[in-house]
Amino acid sequence: MTMVAGFCCTDGIVLCADSQETLDGYLKVDTPKAEIRPEGKSKRKGLFAVFVGAGHGPLIDALIEEMWDAAERARGGMKNASDAMKAANRKYHKELKEVFRDGDPEYPRAEIIYAAQF
Repeated sequence: MTMVAGFCCTDGIVLCADSQETLDGYLKVDTPKAEIRPEGKSKRKGLFAVFVGAGHGPLIDALIEEMWDAAERARGGMKNASDAMKAANRKYHKELKEVFRDGDPEYPRAEIIYAAQF
């Protein structure tokens, strides 16, 4: 079970997460769960985000990539970047629905909490 906490502070938002991941239902490994973007140079000056996810690791990684890419492509300010991230998340989940049926035990699940600043 992933533990995540978010706190609003006077200077911004703090996101925290545990660092234990379960592989194949039994193997426990340490892995960072907070993804900080940009990695290196950002395409949009001033855009910054932290993502924390719980669920299917590869799906979380893919969603973060899609959401971050959408935010970097968005024109305008923070509202447009945030709307682009939400739309990218919804689009990716819609594509998953075309591959998996509801109730399918192989249907990957992911929950993402993120904080962004522009």
